[in-house]
Amino acid sequence: MKFWQINRDKNVRVTLSELANCYDLSFSSHMILSDKIIALDSAKKKLMISDFRGTAESVCIVDLNEVKAVSLQQTYENIEAGELSKKEIDEFITSIQLQFEYHNNPKKSSLLFYRRTLHVIRDLAKFRRNAKSWHMILSRLIKPVRKI
Repeated sequence: MKFWQINRDKNVRVTLSELANCYDLSFSSHMILSDKIIALDSAKKKLMISDFRGTAESVCIVDLNEVKAVSLQQTYENIEAGELSKKEIDEFITSIQLQFEYHNNPKKSSLLFYRRTLHVIRDLAKFRRNAKSWHMILSRLIKPVRKI
């Protein structure tokens, strides 16, 4: 691990601790994405998304009780006929994200894990694995709405 990564991780822990205190949360898991920190309070069903500044403007708290569904989306560029015989399918992925759909709000929000213009393709498998893992965790915490 490089020196700057160690310092960045220490700063993240301090930031997470400060944010947990500020929002009265207790994080059971967290992950550092390239430009964000995500942390989950599974007991209160809250997902915090923050950039590295950790300021009030940079923090978003998603109340999972208000989320109807979370989906894993992989976006691909146009694939012309015959291109799959020359390239792997992963070479066409442009982004991987989680999309949140809410009960009482038609607006959807998303959490980006991978964008080809920001990340290198050799890390695609790691980003996909992380997105799938968070998708499973969050899906388990979301209450399905029962229609009677």
